[in-house]
Amino acid sequence: MFGCNNTQKYLPITLSNDIFEVSVDNIKEKTPVFYAYNDNGKTIKFFVVRVNGKVRSYFDVCNSCKAKNLGYRTYEAGVECRACLIRIPYEELETGIGSCYPYHLKGEEKDGKYVISKEEILKANEYL
Repeated sequence: MFGCNNTQKYLPITLSNDIFEVSVDNIKEKTPVFYAYNDNGKTIKFFVVRVNGKVRSYFDVCNSCKAKNLGYRTYEAGVECRACLIRIPYEELETGIGSCYPYHLKGEEKDGKYVISKEEILKANEYL
């Protein structure tokens, strides 16, 4: 997911009935998948990751470094803020607090899919 040119690869998404969904079988343990949604010319980035069997999603932005808009990259045990280089182990993402943790993006597992509503994705505007 992280290349030599220091840029994260984002998969573009489209919504169906204002819903984003991905098969939970496509989300591997501790292997985040980064996505980008275009909302009228504004790009909203987020990632989905499975940790200890549970699938969760997070906006690709942190509180203290959001002005730089660099997001996170992966390392072997977690994600790293590309602005301040703080490393966050996967196991601490869900409960982590602090200025460099990613904002949680509400989604849910339903019928073998991980589902996020457009309404939740657009909440990124509160953090950008």
